[in-house]
Amino acid sequence: MSIFGLTPTIGRERGKNFEADCMTIRLHVVVGILRDNEGRIFITLRDKSKHKGGLWEFPGGKVEEGEDSHEAIRRELREEISIEAVEIQHYMDIFHDYEDLNVYLEVFSVTKYHGRAEASEGQAQAWVSIDTAMRSDPEFRLPEANYPILQKLVTDAAHVDSD
Repeated sequence: MSIFGLTPTIGRERGKNFEADCMTIRLHVVVGILRDNEGRIFITLRDKSKHKGGLWEFPGGKVEEGEDSHEAIRRELREEISIEAVEIQHYMDIFHDYEDLNVYLEVFSVTKYHGRAEASEGQAQAWVSIDTAMRSDPEFRLPEANYPILQKLVTDAAHVDSD
């Protein structure tokens, strides 16, 4: 079913592969970008038993049935890193196809929050520079779907620096 040319399963305009796209099941995931005063980003280490386990990630998780994206990101940040998001802004959308999973990643910038970001599920955490995360350094490697986020952060920072 299509609403205004968008497919509910992937939320993008109809294209050549519309029929195939409609059959694609995507996992809807929300993530939050937290930055400190030094421009570093907050990431946590994925549990080894999960998809892409052992890699670092932005905090977030799956959107639950009956929940909108804003509710989901606030819930996930509360559950995963013990903060209350006060101000969030949609940052970007990513559609990424892994060999074993298709993901719709909805990314939010968390511009104001209460509490101290701290991984509450026992996983490792780190504040790292965007450059460090971009290097694909084994120490702070992120899943492939996260690299467009890092690239946009670099581009946005360059625009701010040139103003």
